[in-house]
Amino acid sequence: MNSNKSGYFTDELKISLMKRAIELAQKGIGLVEPNPLVGAVIALPDGKIISEGWHEKYQSNHAEAVALSKIDKIPPQAALFVNLEPCAHSANNPPCSDLIIAKKITQVIYGCIDQNPLVNGAGVAKLNQAGVIIEESKITDECYNLNRVFFHHITSQKAYLAIKTATSLDGKIALLNSQSKWITNPKSRQKVQQLRAFYQAVAVGKNTLEIDNPHLNIKQVNAPRQPVKIIFSSSGEIATKLNFTDIGSQSIGKKIIIAGNNVTDKSKRYLDQHNIMLIQTAKRRPSIQEFLVELYKNKIFSVMLEGGQALFTSAIKENQVNYMHSFIAPKIMGSDALSSVGALGVSDINQLNKQWKLIKIDKYDDDVYLEYQNLSLAKNPKQCPPP
Repeated sequence: MNSNKSGYFTDELKISLMKRAIELAQKGIGLVEPNPLVGAVIALPDGKIISEGWHEKYQSNHAEAVALSKIDKIPPQAALFVNLEPCAHSANNPPCSDLIIAKKITQVIYGCIDQNPLVNGAGVAKLNQAGVIIEESKITDECYNLNRVFFHHITSQKAYLAIKTATSLDGKIALLNSQSKWITNPKSRQKVQQLRAFYQAVAVGKNTLEIDNPHLNIKQVNAPRQPVKIIFSSSGEIATKLNFTDIGSQSIGKKIIIAGNNVTDKSKRYLDQHNIMLIQTAKRRPSIQEFLVELYKNKIFSVMLEGGQALFTSAIKENQVNYMHSFIAPKIMGSDALSSVGALGVSDINQLNKQWKLIKIDKYDDDVYLEYQNLSLAKNPKQCPPP
């Protein structure tokens, strides 16, 4: 791989322009699945941006093509900044690497290698062979994290699983009487709305559904989409007169029940009458891994699990959790309250491998927000085979 530096752009400017590419890429959240989020910036060494673009929706033009289409002649000193390696294969669009070469772009700074087996370094290799000066960004991890969902589903053929918890300081999610509204503050709950926009689906267990009666929607009026709403119910049965089964305006969006192999005809008729899709697994009680495989088969590529304890525990025991979103409020609820995770059967502290990497810390008034990535399931963001 060509490791020559551009020699024109300062490191500070390179980072700033890559962050702009990431900002543009985020405009595609909720619109581009199963494709990755990509933004592209064409800029001069003085920092002037002469063109930019992003992948706007599934099967639309790629970010690089959008940016390159806006200018006829590229100045030789200009560089292309893109948060993901330019593609080198034809699918719904021609290869971006070929277009970059044809447009005589002399410098490309890319965010991270594309883990798609059809690319995975081939775009970088093609540009290198054409004499384009190429360079990997200094914020590779940030670029990788943006497309963590895409990298996972394209290589594993399973949906990406995130868990969202809202707990007290002592790790509790509800009082003994099941009261849990609200542990966290309004700003934290607004952040949850943003997370629901990022993931394609949200899921809870039957008990959480019937106790909390959530809408599982995005309250933003102009949200690009509503998440798919998923309920775990091994028997396929759920209570009536819930927000989930409501056909009103707040209940828009696809609804799914994940069940085992013993669903009665009566339950099937009820779900059909309420336009709720039934996905059954081979076992009496669906495993989390089966659930993720079935979602992928149904073109759902990411899901955020929001409750409750039994599902959290199963997902962690099976090591199927890719990402954790944890909100912690300054409250103490005591040992008689319900913990976020149940018994895991750990008898030796040394069994607890350091597999969780802290990605982000934020604060919403007095609440603390944490993001953790499961390193045992993550792809290597810097994996680039030799050209």
